[in-house]
Amino acid sequence: MYSDIFYLDSARDPQHTLDLYIPPINNNNNSVSRPPILVFVHGGAWYSGDKKDNSDLLEKLSTIGNIAVASVNYRLTSKENGIKNPAHVQDAAAAVKWVSQNGDKYGYQEDKIYLSGHSAGGFITAQLIFLPEYLGNLDPDISNRLRGVIGIQGVYDIPNFLRSDERYEQIVIPAFGEDESLQRAASPQYQPDSTKPKIISPPYLIIHSLDDTLVRLDQAENFYQHILDQGAATSNVQLETSLKGDHYEILKTDALIHRMVQFISNS
Repeated sequence: MYSDIFYLDSARDPQHTLDLYIPPINNNNNSVSRPPILVFVHGGAWYSGDKKDNSDLLEKLSTIGNIAVASVNYRLTSKENGIKNPAHVQDAAAAVKWVSQNGDKYGYQEDKIYLSGHSAGGFITAQLIFLPEYLGNLDPDISNRLRGVIGIQGVYDIPNFLRSDERYEQIVIPAFGEDESLQRAASPQYQPDSTKPKIISPPYLIIHSLDDTLVRLDQAENFYQHILDQGAATSNVQLETSLKGDHYEILKTDALIHRMVQFISNS
């Protein structure tokens, strides 16, 4: 594993780093045999979490699936630092750009990029698809290199998330503000809006356990329908609810690893 790689050279901030897992069987630099790469964005309600939190999951995913994995840090919100949306997704976009430029150096296929995120990370990776300006402003060609997206116990609709539990105001308001129109503008569930062309996403796997007690199932169900409404083929969008585990426990299951590997292998 390569640890603490800065994906933004302009600011040596530890929140602008990633860890890179390269599968052990990748012992040559033949571009044909290089593995694809998955960019993983951790959760933590936009104010907590770290790229190393899911290291066991990502190491197993890389080894079992023969997949390179980039686990990404991004700036986190606190009441004191003033960091809020769109800082999180801007950082994730910069990390994806770095990944798209460094395949030759580290030995993966930079034109076969997958995105995945857990919880708030699922929100951020969905933003990269349905608010395409964040990637497009960095490199218009990056979207052509995306081969699939996996959301795990994700939030996709901020207003709905707030309605589900009033306690969530203390984590959402510092990150997105109190204005519902701005919350909707940031939420993949409502993007692109009616003034913009529809977006047909890459193949998308939405994983949401029925055991999740923090994020309601309707986040996944409504987002699944939104992707279809954008024009995606039903064969390219999957809603997976059979996996077991509460909001965080699912990340410790072999079933999740195998389902992710299956999706990447078939996309």
